[in-house]
Amino acid sequence: MIENSRERPVEKRSLPRRFGYASIILGMLLVGAEVVLRVFVPLSALVEGEDYFKAWYLENVDELRTRGRSEKLLSDPELGWRVRPNLRLLDEATNSQGFRGTSEFTVGRTTDVRRCIFLGDSLTYGAYVGDDETYPAQIRELQQTTPRS
Repeated sequence: MIENSRERPVEKRSLPRRFGYASIILGMLLVGAEVVLRVFVPLSALVEGEDYFKAWYLENVDELRTRGRSEKLLSDPELGWRVRPNLRLLDEATNSQGFRGTSEFTVGRTTDVRRCIFLGDSLTYGAYVGDDETYPAQIRELQQTTPRS
């Protein structure tokens, strides 16, 4: 009987391939754990202080309802919607032109004032945060404190 004396060399897997396999296995384990938790564990067992959130909501439900679209926005024939001028809701306010914040400014161009325009959605508007916490307000503060070159 003739034996094959040549052994096949063992193929070493490369590091990226090992990382790929490990990532796939980890992803499958996480998806499996998510499915098990969603099917067998009630949400109330995962959320601590559920009663606190319910109580807070019930106390503030009327105030939260006033923050809806009907209170904040006006119908506009050109834009569709625009923010209501002189709005005062919880920690949100608009000036007489409908811009976020209570600061008034002239619309016309002046040479000694630098201005930026921010166009965007609710993130730019700063929904549910104070007037001074929006990122346009933060940029404005930096702009006012930075010396002009």
